[in-house]
Amino acid sequence: MKKKIRAIGISSLGETVFPVRKDGSSMAGLIWYNTITRETYEEFFSRVDPEWIFGRTGLRASWIFSIFKMMYYYHSFKEEMEGIETWLDVSSYIAYILTGDKRMDRCLASRTMLIDLKTGDWCEEILDIANIPKKHLPGIADSGIPRGTVKSDIALDLGLPRDVIVTTAGQDHMTASFPAGVFDLDKVLNSTGTTEAVLWGVDDDVLNIFLKNIIYDFNAGFHVVPHRYYLVDGLPTGGYCIEWFLRKVLRKDFEHLENVKMKTNTVYFFPFLRGIFSNMRAGASFLNLSDETDSDEMLISIIESLSFEVRSMIENLRNLGLEKDYKLIMVGGESLSELVVKIRSNVLGIPIHLLQTSEATTLGAALLAGLSAGLYKDHRDAFERGHRISKIVYPDRNLDYYEEKYQRYKKLKKELIDLQ
Repeated sequence: MKKKIRAIGISSLGETVFPVRKDGSSMAGLIWYNTITRETYEEFFSRVDPEWIFGRTGLRASWIFSIFKMMYYYHSFKEEMEGIETWLDVSSYIAYILTGDKRMDRCLASRTMLIDLKTGDWCEEILDIANIPKKHLPGIADSGIPRGTVKSDIALDLGLPRDVIVTTAGQDHMTASFPAGVFDLDKVLNSTGTTEAVLWGVDDDVLNIFLKNIIYDFNAGFHVVPHRYYLVDGLPTGGYCIEWFLRKVLRKDFEHLENVKMKTNTVYFFPFLRGIFSNMRAGASFLNLSDETDSDEMLISIIESLSFEVRSMIENLRNLGLEKDYKLIMVGGESLSELVVKIRSNVLGIPIHLLQTSEATTLGAALLAGLSAGLYKDHRDAFERGHRISKIVYPDRNLDYYEEKYQRYKKLKKELIDLQ
């Protein structure tokens, strides 16, 4: 099997970056949700206009972006940082280990808050404000282009052919959007996992409208498909909220969802176990519990809350021009649960399309790898040969319960966030 491998595509989480020393070794990176950069983030935006940053980078003020991890390192490890050569995202660091290529994936670089969306290059003005030396920033490479072949010693150790091509395939959610076809304007991706994300692939026209409108919480960046951008919003804890309740509260596995029956309830859950991207101090909570509330009702309220958040994100996209008859593709762990998918369809009031594989990120990375090896004519050809819809889940006819609860949820959420 290994002898038939033609290329390797690497996708990863975003925002995490590694300082790479001149000898090729690296310092430990900071995971994307590490809040140690909070003071750095607050100090930066005490002297920089968030709207100016947004106009250049397409990113809203948030503590998660790589710039604050970099600034933290320069402040906390001054002597060690003098010996670094460059910064690399997770995918690009693995590509460097495999091939020696020291460039950063453009899609992942979009999450640093240092890329100018208009030029596609590092923004020197922001670098100066952040006191990040430009000489420490690497070249930028598009997702899906060859980054070199696997080094001969590594190929030998792994039993791989010596001509295996390596490419980076962008950030996980954006990678997943490729086999889902979410680079066309009539499709939206609901990517589920630890986080909960809604992504729309757009062109220059929609991007320009977005940059002139205040659509809070959505961010923009370079898609893995050339000449396309993504607009994405999400929760730090999406599917993780379900996992948290199942494993830490009920001591159950994910399969327990198969035993939970749909039913109406009056319980509300606010899924902010790790805050929200614009307010790290926000916390999660249940509301309206009584001595008659059971664990199934609590679990269903968690699933409903995630669906309410997805609906709110999509409503924001509608304000940017998303057509009413858009197609929603759902991928990731939550898409494996009939209960979750059915509730999501009911809350949104539309059919939900499921890919043949829930592992859309893996499929997207494989398709981009094949593209880098010349196995497909272009991105459209790769998509058409990899895209398979296995199932469509339709909403129930009577959705009054979900509509009323969603409207109430929005009001309660605002009151909760204001209190925190």
